[in-house]
Order: sequence, then structure tokens, then C-alpha cells
Amino acid sequence: IAAETGLLFIIGTSGSTGGAHSVLSVAYSSGAHFVEINLDAGRFTQEAMEARRGHYITGSTSSILPMLKEIFEECVKGEIAH
Repeated sequence: IAAETGLLFIIGTSGSTGGAHSVLSVAYSSGAHFVEINLDAGRFTQEAMEARRGHYITGSTSSILPMLKEIFEECVKGEIAH
């Protein structure tokens, strides 16, 4: 699944387990963009800030995820309208 994703969200994790890093590695190697959402810098933050297809958003998931939901809903509405 990771090799087939185009956009990977890493949300609220310190990245201390190997599994999360493995998923990121496979997805990114396959061309995916990734977004880390976290209150504090973690294991993925430096990668997200330096990678061409990486992004880092500082904040709580309870405030950021509803905003992302609205953005995605607007995108989908635009796709359906066309």
C-alpha cells in the first residue's frame, strides 16, 4: 500500500518505532509526498523540512485535521463540478 500512495500523512507520532519510518521510506521512494503534523518536532521533522516532497505542519491534530477535511471536501467538489 505504501508504494502505491501519492500522499502520506504522518500524524502525531514521535517516530520512535521502525514501522512508521519504513512506511515513509517506501512511500517516498515510490514518489509520494508526505506531510508530518505534530505539536513538537520529531524524528520525521528534519526530513519533512528538507525533502523536496516533504512538508511539516506544527499544531494539534484536533485543530489541523478539520481544516484539512474542509480543504479536501472543496477539492472533491471542484472535481465533481468539472
